[in-house]
Order: sequence, then C-alpha cells, then structure tokens
Amino acid sequence: MPRTLLPPKLRRGATIGIVAPASPPRIARHLEEGIELLKSRGYQIRRGASLDQHDGYLSGSDETRASDINAMFADSSVDAIICSRGGYGSGRILSRIDYEGIRKHPKIFVGYSDITALMMAIQRATGMITFAGPMVAPDFGQGMDAFSDEALFAMITHIRARRRLPVVPGEIHALCPGNAVGRLLGGNMAVLVTLLGTPHEPEWNDSILFLEDVGENIYKIDRMFSQLKNAGVLSRISGLLLGSFTSIPADAPNRELHDVVSEYSLPLGVPVLSGIPFGHQARKLTLPMGATIGMDAARKTITVLEPVLLPR
Repeated sequence: MPRTLLPPKLRRGATIGIVAPASPPRIARHLEEGIELLKSRGYQIRRGASLDQHDGYLSGSDETRASDINAMFADSSVDAIICSRGGYGSGRILSRIDYEGIRKHPKIFVGYSDITALMMAIQRATGMITFAGPMVAPDFGQGMDAFSDEALFAMITHIRARRRLPVVPGEIHALCPGNAVGRLLGGNMAVLVTLLGTPHEPEWNDSILFLEDVGENIYKIDRMFSQLKNAGVLSRISGLLLGSFTSIPADAPNRELHDVVSEYSLPLGVPVLSGIPFGHQARKLTLPMGATIGMDAARKTITVLEPVLLPR
C-alpha cells in the first residue's frame, strides 16, 4: 500500500479546475451558476474540455474526460480540482488516468457519487487523500447549503492536527457499540462494488468503511451488502459508517432497510454508526477519504486523527 500522500491546502485566490469525469449536468445553468459562485468567492476557474461535450449520458469521450483530469493534475497553475457532477462514467476511464502524474503533483480532488470510482482508484494507486464533498452543478449551482459550505472549506483550506467532524449527535445512531481507528474508505455503494476484484479495489484491512446511495431498491442494497460480505470486505474492516440512502423505490412486498443493514453489520463485531450527513442530499459533510479517522459509537463522534493537507 502506498504511503499517505497529502495535497497542499487551498489558498485564497487559487485556481480551481472543473472537470466532468462522468455525466453532464442535468440542467446546464446549474453548472454555470456553480462556477459563478466559486468566482464570487475569489477563486480563478480553469474549465476542462469535458464541460462542453456531450455523448449521451457521458460528458464527451473517455479520452477527453480522462485527459481533462490528467491535464489538471499536470498543470502547475491549477491548485485544486472539483468535479462538476457524478452520474455515470468514471469507471470507464480508470485505466486512462496518469496515476504517476498524480503522485508527482498531488492536489485537492473533490467529488462523490460516481466519482467514488476515481477517488478509490487514486487512493489505491497513489495513497493520496481525496475529498468526498460537494460538486459544482448539484451543490454549488443549486444554492449551497450553509452546513455543507462550511464543512467543505474548513476541510480544504485549514490544516489541523486532528479535527472532530461537525455531526449532530441527535441525527447519528449507534447500531453497534465500540471504538475503532482506521483509514476511511468507501463512498457510493453501487459504484464501490464495481471495483471488487479489479486492480482499483481498495486495500480494506483495518479500514473504516463508509457507504451511501440513492435510488436503489432495498433488495439491491441487500445484494450489494451480500457482495461485500462474500468478497471478504466486511470481515476485514474495523468500523462501518452509513450515510444517507435516499429515494428508495417503494417495492411491494418489501423489507425494512434497518433490518437488512442489521443482518450484515451486527455479526461483524465492529462499531457501526448510521445517519452520517453525507450522500445525495443538500446537507453533507466533506470526508477525507484515505485519512486515518477514529469513531466512537458511544459518543457518536467521528474524528480525523491526522492532517489531511500540506502547507503551501
């Protein structure tokens, strides 16, 4: 496993590269409004070529989308990279990413949802901490939630030796007791399971696994938990964090999500917290993926135990 690699912190007036590794925005003006919001904060913007291309559900060809990411990491004038949207397509370009270039030029990289594939592949290949957090079109472009705004910029602009994530104890539920320490890995559940058995699968030993999803039937969530179990992932983690599972279709007959989660998590003997404010919802934390964190089920707290940024 590569040593942990830290990107430099984001400074005032820095240049942010915007890329579209997966799908184009559902509403084009949300992308432009998100970019304008970042400009209003004093940031310079470098637009990737993929922002202006469409190939059905993809933001241009695989070559274009991958080249955008490689170029942004290689460009010394770009200080951070934020993805425009998730959707689908990140998995198609994993073999085209210049991981050695990322290792030589680490930068803040922010996204979630389908971007999970890129974040985990980058972490596996380079050890670089990435940030699961708000994206340009769905978050900045639709009126950024104040909690999410503060959580993102506190994470990527300030260096802290350790920090407790700003979760509200009343919204967090302890499904299994205990404390755990480990590297934070995971993201969108449906995307994550597609990495199993590939060269981009994370190294799970003693990690804390984070999962969230949107629009998935409960039986599909059950199937993904089963896949994680059968692949040996669940037996190797030291803790489990569950974000939001939103827009679940109302099937009939059906089962309760809580029951399905309990069937897989209770036998593990590791602490489990649910209700983490992250996922396909307006209000979300920014999570440093690949960083060492501690979780305390009794206190319902999550603490980042090491710096996740370098000074410039």
